[in-house]
Amino acid sequence: MNTTNEMESLDCELPKGECDVARKVKVWLGSISVVILLLAFSCILLLRKYRLTHERMVCYLLLSTFGYTLAILSLSGRPGDSGTVSCRLQGFFIQFFCFAEMMWICSLTAFVYYFVIKNQNTSNHEKLYTVLGWILPAIVACIPLFTDDYDLSSATYCWISSSTAGHVFRILLYWAPAIIVNVGMFVTFTYVIFKTRKMSHLRELHTKQLKVYLIPIAGYAAAFLLISSALCITRLIQVSLKTTIGELIFISVAAGLWGIIISCLFFLTTDHKRFTRNHFDSGIKYYKTLLKRTIRSDALPNEELDEECILCPNQDSQTSILLENQVDEENHNDEDTD
Repeated sequence: MNTTNEMESLDCELPKGECDVARKVKVWLGSISVVILLLAFSCILLLRKYRLTHERMVCYLLLSTFGYTLAILSLSGRPGDSGTVSCRLQGFFIQFFCFAEMMWICSLTAFVYYFVIKNQNTSNHEKLYTVLGWILPAIVACIPLFTDDYDLSSATYCWISSSTAGHVFRILLYWAPAIIVNVGMFVTFTYVIFKTRKMSHLRELHTKQLKVYLIPIAGYAAAFLLISSALCITRLIQVSLKTTIGELIFISVAAGLWGIIISCLFFLTTDHKRFTRNHFDSGIKYYKTLLKRTIRSDALPNEELDEECILCPNQDSQTSILLENQVDEENHNDEDTD
């Protein structure tokens, strides 16, 4: 009887009230993350940073991060949430979007490897990337849903439960794949960097491509490596020792901070020459024209179709990048003329 009363008085496996600090941290950081991610999506739309395969993959990564952040904020993981439909749904969406983030980063790593080392454009494998990025995470997230293992998770949200079966699912469905992906990404990027530094002709040939592909994607991979590794260590400590408020605050910080880090990396690795009023006005004009032509059921103007075709995903990536740089130079010259 005393044991039952003690369990009912716990919140996140801590005395009631202590977990509220972690909840406030999660809400504040998560809200900031949502705002910055919305700004990133606005820039993607206005600058049309979705026309190349790797740009769309980054969009999908940001989208999965946005979904993960909203899922984290949807419930507070209070004792009354245990066993509810909303708790199960939160656990499902956290597992789905979190696994999707990992798969999109993994796909971006493979894209960089084949482009830089093998000199192969894998844009024609975008359907395979889509299967890995969306369908596989959905299948994985459905397994604990069918076995009814989504519940309170000794944190400020619902995820896979802290039961014995839940710990097995956590290892098999997230932590083991995360460790494999992290090791694979670390080895891949180490090899790519070593290879490009060693081969001078390869470095000179791909200087622009390395700036466009390697540096931004390596940043996403490094951020995922650091945060997931720290969370894995924290979860192992939780399993072996008693949960502390410091661990819960760290988990809440990591959950809310992930979206901020990813969006900031997007802004830092995007060509700053594009963050001009002319480029944003051009994007607004494009969508206005697109809306008018859609309402009138007409095709877009020839010049706009030509501009879109310059960067269409079916073209060779190196040619697309060179043509994109040419368009940027023309815009820059127009700015100087003005």
